[in-house]
Amino acid sequence: MVTMVNLKLKLNLHIKYKNAFDFFLGKMPNQVLVSYPSPVYKNLQYFYLVPLSTRLKNTHVDTIVDTLQETTGKGSSMQGAENEKRGATRLTKLTDCIMYFLSSISSALLYFGVIIIKSAEQQLKNKKIKVHNINIDGLRVTRTDLVQPKIHNVFEAATFEELVKEMYLSKNYLEDLDIFHPVNVFIDAASDKKADPIELDVTFRVRELSRFSAQFKTEVGNQDSRLVIGGKLRNLFGRAEELMGSIAYGAKKSTTLQIITEFGAHSLHFDSVWREIQCLSDRSSWAVREESGHSLKCSIKHAFMRDTRDHSVSPTTGHFIRFEQEHAGLGSLGDTKFHRFFLECQYNKTLPYNIVFSSSLNLGLLASDGQSKISDRFFLGGPLSIRGFQMRGIGPHSEGDSIGGNALWASGLHLISPLPFKPLQGGFGERLRTHLFVNAGNLGHIRSSAIRDSTEELIRGYRWSYGIGLLVKLGVAQLELNYCVPCRAHATDRISPGFQFGVGLSFL
Repeated sequence: MVTMVNLKLKLNLHIKYKNAFDFFLGKMPNQVLVSYPSPVYKNLQYFYLVPLSTRLKNTHVDTIVDTLQETTGKGSSMQGAENEKRGATRLTKLTDCIMYFLSSISSALLYFGVIIIKSAEQQLKNKKIKVHNINIDGLRVTRTDLVQPKIHNVFEAATFEELVKEMYLSKNYLEDLDIFHPVNVFIDAASDKKADPIELDVTFRVRELSRFSAQFKTEVGNQDSRLVIGGKLRNLFGRAEELMGSIAYGAKKSTTLQIITEFGAHSLHFDSVWREIQCLSDRSSWAVREESGHSLKCSIKHAFMRDTRDHSVSPTTGHFIRFEQEHAGLGSLGDTKFHRFFLECQYNKTLPYNIVFSSSLNLGLLASDGQSKISDRFFLGGPLSIRGFQMRGIGPHSEGDSIGGNALWASGLHLISPLPFKPLQGGFGERLRTHLFVNAGNLGHIRSSAIRDSTEELIRGYRWSYGIGLLVKLGVAQLELNYCVPCRAHATDRISPGFQFGVGLSFL
């Protein structure tokens, strides 16, 4: 945050010398007295005695005196080139002494600046204040009623420290709208002449971004990466709406149209994916061999997402909702047909002592008349979902191979806390956290002929595990090292008790 505080300070520098020649001779006082008026209280002066450098010794002063005598003609007894050489040498020493003096003065002034800033901050930190006005400069298209709720909490600040915190949060809220850059915040005395001295005016100065932008980027997921080319129309109606269109090239080719509002983001995708299922060994099961080969999926997918979390990988507050529905088999395009629904929810809350409570729930359903492939089904298990099980270790298997299911539910509860001690505070140690977790879920098939019975079986046949682990935040990804205890599993499941390691962008 760029915060500017207008503190009009008048510095008075008092340096005493025995006589006027001491200054020119390079002699330095042991102390310098600096005084300046208080930026908060009238008729109050601050005084500081600051020690200066003592790099100049008496020998330097003697040399200077000799040099001055010679350069003024008092050393006329020395004649010729030798006298000129000595005079030039001693004049160089005089220059060095003066440079030492100027260097010491510069160091002292820097020291004064640090003292003054720290003193002003300490004075203002707990000073009782009242926000008199909030001004917003730079709005051209954006509606005022969109911005006002984001900065209204600034009025609730009762001290200068609280004011800085609220301004920091408000600045982040405005930047998260993705329609302003930069966002600067200024504090000044109240413009009203009759206002009390503790009343302040806060000004948010913003610059609206261009309403159209093009993008060229790469996206990396847990199991996919692709090149994306697209464009964006920003702030269409003044309420931070966005209309985005993009074409993606990678393992999946897709065309996307996305609309973002203050209530969430809607996106419409058209995907065309050429896929191939291969048997990696001679021991592959018949269920995998039967579906091996090439297939073409042409589908249209709608997704809604709302995200209020403060961080996408390691959030401490906020919630996340994503709902996807996909229909494959548009007309005669492709050789797969199905309807697929998936819901992902997450809630985070910060508790006392910086402990974070996090809960998540995933639900999935695949409806097909037999024309879906293994790659269209759901899979469960592993360090990114139900911990304590191998990757895709839960659900139907055929001769040791996981073949997925058409129905899924999975949940997780976490208590995340900082380390009880803080090694490397302010560095890598700030990225380390510990967590206690409990995971539960199941994967199976819901049969159209017995929907109720198969649904009850999916709920009753749950698996669950618990454990403790270490989290490492790596920017856009997270690393986990957990000790897992699987508590309930089926005979066909592949469990992984003990230590388990995982790296990903999203975890259950």
